[in-house]
This record gives sequence, structure tokens and C-alpha cells, in this order.
Amino acid sequence: MRNTIILAALVACIAMECVNAQFPKRRRKAPSDIYKWSVDVDSGTLASQKAVSLQSRDAIFLFTYGKDMKQMNISHSSMLMEYSDPAGVMAVRFGSRKKGICFLIPISETVTQIKNDLVTRNGTTITLPDTVAYNATGDPLSKEEADAVFQQHPTIKPFCYRAPIVEATDMTLGDEDPDTKTVTMLAWDSRVALMVRTGAKPADGSGDEDKPKRRWPKFPRRGPLFPRRRG
Repeated sequence: MRNTIILAALVACIAMECVNAQFPKRRRKAPSDIYKWSVDVDSGTLASQKAVSLQSRDAIFLFTYGKDMKQMNISHSSMLMEYSDPAGVMAVRFGSRKKGICFLIPISETVTQIKNDLVTRNGTTITLPDTVAYNATGDPLSKEEADAVFQQHPTIKPFCYRAPIVEATDMTLGDEDPDTKTVTMLAWDSRVALMVRTGAKPADGSGDEDKPKRRWPKFPRRGPLFPRRRG
């Protein structure tokens, strides 16, 4: 009887180990505060913005989305405003964060200003009348340069997720180059016109009209797999 109980306990322990190995515990998300509001893009046409403010560090995620974004010529975007260093920086990804280039844009607002404004904006509708232009046609950062950015702003590393990183600089609207295109997005306090290289297609799919259609191989109508029918 005693041996039976011991054997049953061992079987139960092994079963629990198998379950834990097959279904590992999910990593707990960092505590955060969530805010949502709308942006009046054009005469009542609205886009939505959502901000996630991490409580454990000075970092704020900003997401812009909406069903009419393409018709408004506004790209879906994910942004991270990171203030681990007093001089904050904004990292930007278009569409899916698993594709495309990660752009770094300087920001002038302090983290205190943004967190105070989040409370005011929550549940309201705002406008972003001003447009700011940036040039992001430079070469991606080297590994050493990127590591220096990650050391200064550690939250950017998982956000950019091994993507090429390009630093954007101020520019004047209308200075576009023939080999570039401008991607428009809604940032924190303005619309941002980001000039990128023509080959740097945002991950939201815009620019696919210039991409040649994929040609699938033609399969033979006759042969071992497709014998000729006999009448």
C-alpha cells in the first residue's frame, strides 16, 4: 500500500512537470496606465490614438490607428517616447513592428509634460494642425552606433526588434528628392512628414503598387503527374 502511494505521488509529480514544460507561465506585463483619444484629421474624419505609459520607467508607447487611415494618407504607426536619458528620443515603426525600418526622431517635450497632457487628452478629440518634416534617408546605424543608442535608451532595443535603425534630422517641407517619398503620420503634438528612401517601404503595405507582381511557376499540363487522356 505504501509503495502504491509513493508510486502515485511520483506519477503526479512527473505529470505536473510535463504540463509546466508544455504550458510555461506567461511573463507578467509591466504595470502601465492606458489613455485613449481621437484626432480630427480632416473635417470630422477621425483617427484613434492610444498611449501606454509604463509606471516602472519613463517610457510612453503611442499607437495611431483607424479604418480610414489610408484614405486620409496617414500611415498606421507605433511610437515609443523614451526618457531614460534626459534628452528624450522617439522611435517610430510603421504598421507591424516586426518589419521595416525603425526611425529615431528627436522630441522637445519632457516626460512630465507628456504625462500631464495624457490625463487631459484622455477621452477627448484633439486636432494636430501643425506639420513637421524630417529627413530619414541616411544610412542605418552601425552595430556599434546602435548599441550606444540601446545603452542610453534601453527600452528602444526590444521595440526596434533587430530592425535597421535610421536617425531622422530636421528638414523643410518641399525639399523632397526625386528618389524619395514622404510618409505622413500622427505624432504626439503634430503631423510628421517623414522623407524616406523609395526602397524603404513602410510595413503597412503602402508602396505595393510599385512592386512587381510575383510570378508563380507554371505546372505542366501533361507528363507523369498529368497523363494524356485517352478517348
